[in-house]
Amino acid sequence: MNCRSVWCLWLLGWMVGSASAWGAELTITEAWVRAPVGHQKSSGVFLNIVSPVPQLIVGARADVAERVDLVEMLVADSGPMRPHKVEEIRLVAKEKNYLTPVTHYLMLAGLRRPLVAGEHIAVVLELEAAGHVRSTATVDAVVKPFYEGNR
Repeated sequence: MNCRSVWCLWLLGWMVGSASAWGAELTITEAWVRAPVGHQKSSGVFLNIVSPVPQLIVGARADVAERVDLVEMLVADSGPMRPHKVEEIRLVAKEKNYLTPVTHYLMLAGLRRPLVAGEHIAVVLELEAAGHVRSTATVDAVVKPFYEGNR
């Protein structure tokens, strides 16, 4: 085996190990889901997340919703802030990244059932680092009334 082959095998091993490690090393805190009011069919997932490396949240999924959208709140030209879908949410390395009701967050769209305050919802984040290394991380978020979770 020549030197180039050894280097390529080492690089491949590092990439595979890093992909699983990046997802596992995320620190996720204060994860919560806003309890829907009345018959609302959507809700938001909010959390704080620290990543050891720069990464992107490029998707998410949850069993309780038909889909999970990545959302950014933007001020409209003539009025209040409104949610807008985005393709990715950037995570800055080694800093606390806040997903809040007034910044970026995850929107549970097409809720399949009512969410009850106190229950826990699993949300799987799809992450991308270095432009191609993909991994996942599961968030355990507790359902809270909006006024309680927003403290």
